[in-house]
Amino acid sequence: MAQPFFARSLSLIAGTCVGLSVQASQPDHIEVIGHQQFNEIVAELEPGYHNPDPGELLKTLPGANINRNGPLTPIAQYRGLYGDRVAVTVDGLGVIGTGPNAMDTPLSYVPMILLDSVELHRGIAPINSAIESLGGAYQINLRPMPTAMTETFESAAAAQVGYRDNGDVGQAAVVVETGNRHHAIQAFFDWRQASEDTEAGNGKAIEPTDYDKWVAGIKYQRNFNSGHWQIWAQRFDTQDSGTPALPMDILYIETDRFGFAGQFDWQHWQTELQLGYSDGEHLMDNFTMRANGPMMSRMRQNLANSDDLQWSLTTRQNSQQQTIELGFDGLRANHDATITDPTNPMFKISNFSAIEDDKTSVYGNWTQGLGDSAFSLQTGLRLSYVEANAGDVEHSMAAMNPMIAQLVEQFNSADRQQDDWLVDATLSLNWQQTSHWSHSLALAHKQRAPSYQERYLWFPLEATAGLADGRSYIGDPDLDAESAWQLDLATRWQSSALSIEPHLFYQRVDDYIQGTPLPEDNAYMAANKVATMMSGKPPLLFANVEAELYGADLALNWLLTESLQWSSTLSYVRGKRRDINDNLYRVAPPNWRQQLSYQWQQWQLSADWLLVAEQDKVSTTNSEQQTGGYGLLGLTLNRQLEFDGDRSGSLHLGVDNLLDKHYADHLGGYNRVMAAEQASGERLDAPGRSIWAKLELTL
Repeated sequence: MAQPFFARSLSLIAGTCVGLSVQASQPDHIEVIGHQQFNEIVAELEPGYHNPDPGELLKTLPGANINRNGPLTPIAQYRGLYGDRVAVTVDGLGVIGTGPNAMDTPLSYVPMILLDSVELHRGIAPINSAIESLGGAYQINLRPMPTAMTETFESAAAAQVGYRDNGDVGQAAVVVETGNRHHAIQAFFDWRQASEDTEAGNGKAIEPTDYDKWVAGIKYQRNFNSGHWQIWAQRFDTQDSGTPALPMDILYIETDRFGFAGQFDWQHWQTELQLGYSDGEHLMDNFTMRANGPMMSRMRQNLANSDDLQWSLTTRQNSQQQTIELGFDGLRANHDATITDPTNPMFKISNFSAIEDDKTSVYGNWTQGLGDSAFSLQTGLRLSYVEANAGDVEHSMAAMNPMIAQLVEQFNSADRQQDDWLVDATLSLNWQQTSHWSHSLALAHKQRAPSYQERYLWFPLEATAGLADGRSYIGDPDLDAESAWQLDLATRWQSSALSIEPHLFYQRVDDYIQGTPLPEDNAYMAANKVATMMSGKPPLLFANVEAELYGADLALNWLLTESLQWSSTLSYVRGKRRDINDNLYRVAPPNWRQQLSYQWQQWQLSADWLLVAEQDKVSTTNSEQQTGGYGLLGLTLNRQLEFDGDRSGSLHLGVDNLLDKHYADHLGGYNRVMAAEQASGERLDAPGRSIWAKLELTL
């Protein structure tokens, strides 16, 4: 299948790019760059990056990881926290997923042909990073708009085509753009498909892991003397994509996103405005892509719809000694999800009904240099108001099952309208001791409101924003907001050839929200009986508990010679309950990642080595299974190509998991497919050896 794919893709790209002059794509090696502010570290897009989302790039950052429930379903994790606790913005705007089980996470809404870098606010996320940033913040930076200083339009284009043997994965993408000093237009198309299931190191299929996805978009920018404004539109279309760690797979996710952005300079103030709107529909089921053995008689579909409106208004004044920033952010989101049975038109469950999730926030951020000294102080304060509500629910079996009828009545008679006031405050002190040594101390108080799944999951189901622990849950509208007290201590040595930066951190989280056993009282008797009847296990109740997380991470970048570079990250986090003797669920094990890159003329060879320790600090409450340690080796060979005129390109060849190691990623979840080569309930196998190639052209 590889040859027909390449022929089709190259024909498409050649036809699209004819007649355009193109900017060169340099095959520089990946660099992890630490900025002087201590709260930012950037992973530049590495040459030949061939994954369908930024998840693997994100994992190269210290303390960072992802929970992956399927090939297109990465959930960002940072220092043991994940999901809604971790803010992810794409070119400055947050992303709200359509479905209730995080099949379309924020990282899945990144057009990969436009991906430029992943920026992590290392340590304590600053106030201006997001409305809620208790667990940290990632910024996905996309390809900038073209710029020109002349009246004449200058055009550019870039194209990519790639293939990976494990899963029969193909990709093709193109971006074209043109602009002069007044106008700029950028358009793109990105397609990715895996037509077979991925194979594990033991030769067994990880099923289902095939997928089909494309995204297209266009952006226009108008420049003027004191700033610019933009309008853009994107269409994401995902079809038949597996999520083996979840009880259902993706039949389709169709999302339209629109936005407006403007930047204006007035006297000494710079003002930025962003508006974003998205509208999505998502259908999932448990029978089209998987064979569930005896469960095939219980066919279920879940149709989810959502829309959201977001805005962000900031104004900033910079001077030699200080920066003042003021901001106003907001979000209005609506969600619905309905479960049906295609073999029984009478069957219906209101999974989530008329959900409203609204957030309004204001903040101030101030950075001050302290006289002529090497000290600088940064402080910020954010006040947010969160409102949530849900409509009445129904279940088609309520009339014949008194336990289900009781659950319907309990939820519909409950006070579902909830609100929270959140206060975030940060304080950091930076000290440049010498030209090589610098240090940072940061303190913060951060809060997060409960998600709509945690509040309004009224029937015992697994629609839990991607927890993927195999347990059904019940929500609680009266949950309190999480509150965290955070500490981050860092130091750095930096010279022209070497940068090394370790961090120590601790955070105490009060009212941490996680599943707990149901209380033994009559109010939860119906939920217990219904869940036990359906799955054989009692459900868990989203409840407020006490938690803490602590650990250390390190980033190192060393230019050994003019041609040889060594990059390394080391991450350790410990997450546990403070109210009982138990650990937090799905916390990344200790890991050490290294990359050695050698550059010779137009060639570059990189070797990646990942060591992951066993994870035996697991959650008893979530029946979490331990995982063993493992090591992985990967190789990448890059060759810069030069043609006549302005045309250029690069060829990338590589192999992941070179030794075909059979292992299970602790953050990969459990196999939920009953009639599969791997036993149901086991830790999901991770991909085995994958050989890949990618061609990038600037014609």
